[in-house]
Amino acid sequence: MKVRLPNLSIVVAATASNGIGVSSSNSMPWKLSNELKFFAKVTSTKPAQQQESNVVVMGRKVWDSIPQKFRPLRNRQNVVLSRNQDFQIPSNSKLLNSVDAALDLASHCDTRVFCIGGAQIYNEMMPYATTLLITRVKQPSFDEADVKFTDFSEHEWKRCTHEAFEEYVGFEVQRGDVEENGVVYEFQMYQRV
Repeated sequence: MKVRLPNLSIVVAATASNGIGVSSSNSMPWKLSNELKFFAKVTSTKPAQQQESNVVVMGRKVWDSIPQKFRPLRNRQNVVLSRNQDFQIPSNSKLLNSVDAALDLASHCDTRVFCIGGAQIYNEMMPYATTLLITRVKQPSFDEADVKFTDFSEHEWKRCTHEAFEEYVGFEVQRGDVEENGVVYEFQMYQRV
């Protein structure tokens, strides 16, 4: 049995068929500025009793997909996973060589830890996470999204009430469907049962 980490959350934007990206361009098939603002606020807002900044854990491809002027992500401790120990990142970020090392870090820190991708990292960290924050992209279907998020079972995860969602993130979250640039999506939160 996997040891659950109460401070480990997964943050992802995914279609109804769990598409999260386009492999050929190493990018998401949508451009949603409000969703990016939500992501930034969720991962940088810390609970009142927490002293240190939240941690964001990402794979090298996710790091590379972030425009250089936004790296490292501000107001968060950035952890990049790469098997290449010569991979260059700023000194105010941390380079780890495995998901196990990231899980060890998460198990020893007093902050919220957010896994922000990519697909392989999500897949490996999902069994240890207790919270799932998902932006569910409902329309269009984005069939070109050939990189997939891990399927998660409704038996193992329970969707939270909107009030519980807002209490967890510490700010007001838009309720129901949101429409931006012709894309319909909804902010959702799940807790492991």
